[in-house]
Amino acid sequence: MLHTAGGRETRALLHTLPSEWRIAAGLDSDGTRYAAIDSPTLIIAGDRSPGWLRRVQVELAKLVPGAAYTCSPGLDHNAPDVSAPETVANLVRAFLVTGGATAR
Repeated sequence: MLHTAGGRETRALLHTLPSEWRIAAGLDSDGTRYAAIDSPTLIIAGDRSPGWLRRVQVELAKLVPGAAYTCSPGLDHNAPDVSAPETVANLVRAFLVTGGATAR
């Protein structure tokens, strides 16, 4: 994989990880700050995403008041920008058309 175009791109970005991890660790919280979000929020998961990520998304949807959560079949973590951007865009459009109401 490291010898493919994608692998070379990943390798070129590896040096950014330590600073990104420090920033992410500084943002760690018990989640209560998400209770202040008052905008319509759609949390999209893909059933092909890692299990730990899907579990976090479910919990996040519980913390954000009125958040809508959907787990879409066939989508993975890279769906928004690589594997299924049109599918994700359609989910967002449907969410906006309904005024932010999507079944959990």
